[in-house]
Amino acid sequence: MSIRKAVQQDFDSWLEMRMFLWPDCPEQEHRDEMKAIIEGKPIGEELETEVLVYQLENGKLTGFIELSLREELDGFRTSPIGYVEGWYVSEDYRLKGIGRELIKGAEYWATEKGCKEMASDAEKDNGISIEAHKKLGFREYGSNEDEVLFRKRIQ
Repeated sequence: MSIRKAVQQDFDSWLEMRMFLWPDCPEQEHRDEMKAIIEGKPIGEELETEVLVYQLENGKLTGFIELSLREELDGFRTSPIGYVEGWYVSEDYRLKGIGRELIKGAEYWATEKGCKEMASDAEKDNGISIEAHKKLGFREYGSNEDEVLFRKRIQ
């Protein structure tokens, strides 16, 4: 079992998981964003993006975390800031420490990029994600009409 950077060969498994995480997003939009990430192109205003996947010994992918580097965020005094854009573990593999390992990988990536803080968000009606963030050391720092906003010091 290992965490590693996503590569082109992961595309189908990553797409399947991504569509579970964001079911309202059209498949072509997923594909376009994923292609840009794999090619190392930022999406939107992000400075940089990265995807880490969790791979079992048999080669099966059971989770991913999509990350970005942001220059600034409201309420943050440090720059850059590592941002968890998406975080997913396949249902059959939840509560086995995979999400924790993905967050550790994200923190390492962000630290290597010079970040002192990580940020993330969760939909207000996603109690599982909100609780997972809190268990892994994120604290709420705000909200909007749809999301709870989180931050975590990593250095």
